[in-house]
Amino acid sequence: MHTAEASRAPVQYFHRKHLFRNAPSRHEIEAFVETWSRLKPDKYLENPANRSRRVAKFVFSHDDEIIRPISDTCFFQKSAINSLLGGINRIYERSEAAFLGSPVLKDILDQDCRHVCDIDDRKSWLITCHQFRIHCRAGAFGQPTPEGLHCDGHSFVFQHFIQKNSVVGGQSRICSRNGTTLALLTLDTFLETIFLDDRELLHEVSSLALAPESVREGFRDMLIVDFDAVEA
Repeated sequence: MHTAEASRAPVQYFHRKHLFRNAPSRHEIEAFVETWSRLKPDKYLENPANRSRRVAKFVFSHDDEIIRPISDTCFFQKSAINSLLGGINRIYERSEAAFLGSPVLKDILDQDCRHVCDIDDRKSWLITCHQFRIHCRAGAFGQPTPEGLHCDGHSFVFQHFIQKNSVVGGQSRICSRNGTTLALLTLDTFLETIFLDDRELLHEVSSLALAPESVREGFRDMLIVDFDAVEA
């Protein structure tokens, strides 16, 4: 099943073209997207110039339905999950106030939380937002998922497309744990979204190349939102 219509159904993934419940203004969208231009190089990569990012964390309780920001920006994955960068505590720059206070982000997180609560009755969640920009240059492909086909080690993952500029490629592949391809999707619309049950699925994104008319540099921006259940 790959729709999100049935409450508490065993949804493994869905693909949604349109996300908004409360349509933001053009100015609000532009201010939100602009924060991707001020991300920081990912110092943990062999070549930090290949990827820029910031991180923001929140906690959510189903009891009061309030999403609360927290200051922590540490990100950890086990080596068994991420063979490239697992096993270390990675500390990233926190997302800017313009991102944290954006009504666009509020609407995104409200909907993400609503969907998670519809399919999972656990009460408390740690939410981690990753702002990513993957860079692509002449003679150097952009690698959205340098670790290849993988899971992220979370309960649920939302992949929200932000924008791309002067690049081609970036096809998402969703697979079962035995490697069977379930979907091939290329995101290209603002806030076009893929939802994944990360406990059940694997995913990867193909490399990016400069578009034929480009001569210098391109990029692809994504907002990845992880949900991890917080046990009492």
